[in-house]
Amino acid sequence: MQQTDCRSYFIETGRADFSALHKFLAECLKAVIMTTFDLFQNIKGTQLSRDNVEVLGNMACALDEDYIQSADSYILEKLKNCNDFSDQQITAMETVICSGNTTYGNPSTWTEKL
Repeated sequence: MQQTDCRSYFIETGRADFSALHKFLAECLKAVIMTTFDLFQNIKGTQLSRDNVEVLGNMACALDEDYIQSADSYILEKLKNCNDFSDQQITAMETVICSGNTTYGNPSTWTEKL
């Protein structure tokens, strides 16, 4: 399979709604897809570029805390589409947001809008 075909496959898979599957089956499927994705993208460790995150699409919902914290901050935009988070994923998202290295800026500069 050519790399362009793989990229198209992952883009289409990333558009799927994994919330419709039974939770256990969905987690198994996501694990297989993520392993294949890592091999396809030649990813070493847990660092994901913005392009990697874009290709993942809704599969970003399956990422664990290490991937979320190490990924490009664009991961937050993809995670907005997810329905359910583990406690570890929530903590990882909070860490990314509090780093100040996002499009939202440093939380200390935020103001309250009514």
